[in-house]
Amino acid sequence: MNVGPTAEGLIPQPSIDRLAEVGKWMKVNGEAIYATAASPFKKLPFNGRCTRRPGKLYLHVFDWPTDGKIVVPMTTSITKAYLLTAPAKLLAVTGTRSGQAIALPAAAPDKIAGVIVAEIAGEPDVIVPPVQPIAQAADGSLRLAATEAILHGDLKLEAKHKSQNIGYWVNPADWIEWPIEITRPGKFTVAGEMAAPASGAFEIRIGDQKLTARSPKTGDYGKFQKVELGQIKVSAGKATLVIKPVKEGWRPFNLAALTLAPVK
Repeated sequence: MNVGPTAEGLIPQPSIDRLAEVGKWMKVNGEAIYATAASPFKKLPFNGRCTRRPGKLYLHVFDWPTDGKIVVPMTTSITKAYLLTAPAKLLAVTGTRSGQAIALPAAAPDKIAGVIVAEIAGEPDVIVPPVQPIAQAADGSLRLAATEAILHGDLKLEAKHKSQNIGYWVNPADWIEWPIEITRPGKFTVAGEMAAPASGAFEIRIGDQKLTARSPKTGDYGKFQKVELGQIKVSAGKATLVIKPVKEGWRPFNLAALTLAPVK
C-alpha cells in the first residue's frame, strides 16, 4: 500500500476510508494472512487466492459463486471445511474428478473476500489439468482472455477492476502465453483490452512471427480501452502466442484480453 500526505500534510480521506476497510477485514480474517505460506496451486478454478499453514488451506473467494460451490483442484481429502468467520458450522465436501467440491452458503460472509478454511492431513496432492489450446471461433477470430493465460514470474490475475485482468507487470522479465490452434490461417489484426497510466512497448510472438506494439496511455490501471495493436501472420496448426515486454523504457499495463480478427 502506498499512502502519502497531501501538500498540506494530510492523509486523503479516500485513503483513510480504504485503510479502515482493510483493517476491519484483517481483524476478522487476519489468521488467513499473517504467518501463512504461498499457495500450492498455480491456478484456481474460481476467482480467488489461497494461503496456507500446516494442515490448513485458506481459500480467499473474491466472487462468491452463484452455483453454491467452489472446487479445490486436489485429490487430497478435506477432513473439515468451514467459513473462517463461522468455524462451528461445517460445510459439506464432495470428492469429484476435478477436485474437492465445497458447498457454500448463499451469501458471502464479506463483500471483499470470503475465506473458507479447508483442513487436510499432510501435503495437498494438486491436480494439474491438461492445457487445452484455444480454438478459433466460427468467424475465424480468437479471443484470449486473461483468465486463460499462463503467467510467468510475479504476474497476478486480479479482479479489482471492471473485468478480470493480468496485473502487477512491474518486472519486464515476466511474460505470458496462450496455447492456440489455428485451422483457418492467414493474417490477423491484433487488438488488446488494456489499461495503463503510461505507455510501454512489448512484443507479441507466434512461432517465427513478431509484432512490436505499445500499450495505450489510458491514465489509470482501471480505465480499460480496446486498441488495435497491428497485424500478424499465423500459420495453421498448434502454436503458442507469447507477450514479452521490451525491457528498455518498460512501463507496466493491465491486460484484460487479446483478440485476433482475420484480415478480410
